Amino acid sequence: MMHNKLLVAVSIILNVLFTIHILYNISTTWSPTWTNRAASEAEAAASVSCSGHGRAYVDGLGVLDGHKPPCECHNCYTGKDCSFFVPDCPVDADSGDPLFLEPFWIRNAEGSAVVESGWHRMSYSYEGDASAWKRSERNDNMTQVIEIVTSPNNPDGKLKRAVLDGPNVKNIHDYAYYWPYFSPITHPVDEDLSLFSLSKTTGHAGSRFGWALVKDKAVYEKMKTYIILNTMGVSKDTQLHALQLLKVVIGDGGDEIFSFGYGTLKKRWEILNKIFSMSTRFSLETIKPEYCNYFKKVREFTPSYAWVKCERPEDKNCYEIFRAVKITGRNGNVFGSEERFVRLSLIRSQDDFDQLIAILKKFVSKEAVVVDSV
Repeated sequence: MMHNKLLVAVSIILNVLFTIHILYNISTTWSPTWTNRAASEAEAAASVSCSGHGRAYVDGLGVLDGHKPPCECHNCYTGKDCSFFVPDCPVDADSGDPLFLEPFWIRNAEGSAVVESGWHRMSYSYEGDASAWKRSERNDNMTQVIEIVTSPNNPDGKLKRAVLDGPNVKNIHDYAYYWPYFSPITHPVDEDLSLFSLSKTTGHAGSRFGWALVKDKAVYEKMKTYIILNTMGVSKDTQLHALQLLKVVIGDGGDEIFSFGYGTLKKRWEILNKIFSMSTRFSLETIKPEYCNYFKKVREFTPSYAWVKCERPEDKNCYEIFRAVKITGRNGNVFGSEERFVRLSLIRSQDDFDQLIAILKKFVSKEAVVVDSV
């Protein structure tokens, strides 16, 4: 009798524990609910092929009316699916859109995707005091100088060092282009104030996101106060997107994206150098190779832009010379240089680069020099 009671008690206890276990699992096992729609919309937009010459985006025209996002075609392509090439189309070699990294992010779609709730970080906070921006007393006998050092330089891609120094000189180092895609990494960044941009790090220029390394806390506080007063801080949505992208970048120490970007630009420069080497009318800015601490080897510079000089005395405006053959670059005088120079962007999409090369080959061939296939 006692044995039967014990079995009943044990059975009851086991059933209670089993029931609790089931209920606990049901309440704690997570499965996506409200994210399904957002994920489906993103996947649907990404699945639109656009013939490989354009992209469809979740915020494209017509989506608010329930329509499928349309293709947004690359330059010189048109049609509903971007399948029609526009003959004799001007090439955009002006913009610095870093679309050359787009294939990398397509390969890393899962790791870089962001889905956020509608209530993600809705509040903003005000920190800082406007009094931090009160003008300090200035000694009229002392000249105060701020030198901005852009390295690598835009447009020629050369590494630069500060020229001025002294107690009344402050240097701001712009390292937007100091990444292994564009330049050998010759030295660590260890300046008092250094600026960086997500635009040239991951290629997401539309994020308008950047950051700074600031050693002087007083300067940091002033910068923070300015950002708060100017824009009430940095968009939380943008910060979330940047975080997800940078997690992908640092996942393997940057090896994949930096190797991809450098390989892409290296090939583009090889093609470009081959074409211009057959020209006496135009010349490219050349930079001596240097040892790269990232790739652990001596390597060529592969800048974002080609800095082209028109060598003929009569070609006084190089920008207009190229524009006449439907290559839109950027005039050298924009950078404080002579009009004999023009900047051509090499970091746009593969379509843009292919079109640029096609026109350049025809253009250079008119010098009566045979341009081999590249």
